[in-house]
Amino acid sequence: MLAVVAAMCLVLVSFVTPLIILVHRDAEREAMATATERAAAVAALAWSLTPRSLPAEAVSGYATTVFRSDGQVLGFPAPRPAALAEASRHCLLQLDAMDDGFEVLLPVAGQTGCQTVVRVFADEGALAGQSGKITLLVVTLAMAFLLMGLLLAERLARRLLYSLKDLTSSAETMAAGDLSARAKMDGSTEVRRAAERLNLLAVRVEQMLDKQAQHVADLVHRVRTPLTSLRLDIDSVPDPDIAERLGEDHDAVSRVLNEVIRAARRTTADGTSPESDLVAVVAERAEFWTPLAEETGRIIVRDLCPGPVRVRAGQAALAAALDALLGNIFAHTPPGVSVRLTVRTRGPDGVLIVDDAGPGFKDEGLIQRGRSQGASTGLGLDIVRQTADDSGGRMRLGVPPGGGARVELILGGAATGGSVGGTSTIAGTRSRAR
Repeated sequence: MLAVVAAMCLVLVSFVTPLIILVHRDAEREAMATATERAAAVAALAWSLTPRSLPAEAVSGYATTVFRSDGQVLGFPAPRPAALAEASRHCLLQLDAMDDGFEVLLPVAGQTGCQTVVRVFADEGALAGQSGKITLLVVTLAMAFLLMGLLLAERLARRLLYSLKDLTSSAETMAAGDLSARAKMDGSTEVRRAAERLNLLAVRVEQMLDKQAQHVADLVHRVRTPLTSLRLDIDSVPDPDIAERLGEDHDAVSRVLNEVIRAARRTTADGTSPESDLVAVVAERAEFWTPLAEETGRIIVRDLCPGPVRVRAGQAALAAALDALLGNIFAHTPPGVSVRLTVRTRGPDGVLIVDDAGPGFKDEGLIQRGRSQGASTGLGLDIVRQTADDSGGRMRLGVPPGGGARVELILGGAATGGSVGGTSTIAGTRSRAR
């Protein structure tokens, strides 16, 4: 809009300025013609005029004076102009410009020559009488054109911005996980082309996700065959206690695989996200790890706020993330190192803090996938980070006040009325950690 205003102002100034100059010049010529006509009209009656025949003041910006040969001055009182003698001598009409206007000197022929002269003086009021009105009209029209151009530019810009706003809204919806959103094919050619490419990108990503989910589900489904064989072997174990314990472990693995298959087949195209209670998941996983902690001389301290704390992460994902953290602590810290699990809320988000009194992190680059201090795969912290990122939060590494290692998970708060993900029982909640 500013660019349009600047361009229109440049055009209007280029047009209006010479037009106003022409108007003023035309007004000057018109004033000169009027003054000459008045002088000629008075000159025709110069010999019959009386001292009261002419007004003693200016009328409409014109002041008329008659200088007679006998020295008498009629009409508007004025000193004899310097050009009066020359006009009388040559007996010719004379126009002279002055600082505050111009004068017309018209000699009147008589028996003794042109000794009588009619003077008509036009002041600035006479010059600006017509030009002022025309100038005002021209400036008003210019402002009207500028306003019309401004309104048209605002209309066009608003239409373009509405198209861009819709395109941005569709992109944000897709980025939030709803790949079914589509941008409207509206606006300029460039905006329509961008909307077309964005819709095509959403379709391609949706197809790739569906294909990847199908592959993952098929791969996980293949594990069912060896699990079935393992179940048959467990049933043949003669010791009933061992068989029961192995059966619980087998059921735990089966539940995990079922959850993986459901998660793999559940795409983000529906725009929904899993939700769960952070307090309940942490309490259940702490109970699961307590037997192993007692065997290794550890204490799991639970500092949980009153629940529920709804976060945008499924129960299985939260359980896997917490198991990865606790597994790292049990694997990379000496026996007797205690663990503290803290759950808090921070605005709409949920916060999980896992502290231990071990040697701590030597390299914060462990958050990168595949890196590890020991002989592990290095995927544990990456799983934890991915869980936090998927919920709209983040993971931070630090040091607790007493030293050691701290992992802080900030998990995005669940939307009101959202779906609850991970409705199946957390794998291995009631089985003993091994």
